[in-house]
Amino acid sequence: MSGKGELLVFAVFLAFAGGENPGKNGLVLPNPEQNVMPFDPVQYSPPNVSNNYQSSTKINARGMGHLYFITRKFMDFVLDPQAFPEGKLH
Repeated sequence: MSGKGELLVFAVFLAFAGGENPGKNGLVLPNPEQNVMPFDPVQYSPPNVSNNYQSSTKINARGMGHLYFITRKFMDFVLDPQAFPEGKLH
């Protein structure tokens, strides 16, 4: 949308959502602190914070085989089997 169109949509939204009297404008917004989702809030466990972790720059490619396999299958599907034209390559 252009700037004027967005402004018009915003103005219409404010006209309907501006007040709290349902008889006046037909729309009531919930209190921001009110849980409007039909799910229970997530109960997080406390984090285990420790300074004993030692990182390493050593590369370990274990577990990457599935990514290499899928990448190769995708490239075989998308690319032409003969990437270079017939002839002598130097």
